Amino acid sequence: MNLRLYTLLTMAGIAPTIFLFLSIGHFYDGDTETVIKIITDYQSVLLIGFVIITVLYIGWKTYKSREERKVAVNKINS
Repeated sequence: MNLRLYTLLTMAGIAPTIFLFLSIGHFYDGDTETVIKIITDYQSVLLIGFVIITVLYIGWKTYKSREERKVAVNKINS
């Protein structure tokens, strides 16, 4: 993988989390245990959503690839 692309994608993936934590730290100076619990709860929901979206995307790409292969085989056979 290209190092520049890898670095760009890594930064794009890390930036929202860092921004979230910095914002919470700047605007909320109260009970840290409550904040950690809220982040943990939402992190689980986001992870489940990400996994579902990823599985659906991979399934869709696999389906499209198989359909394209079927069309190519039918063109060759006819």
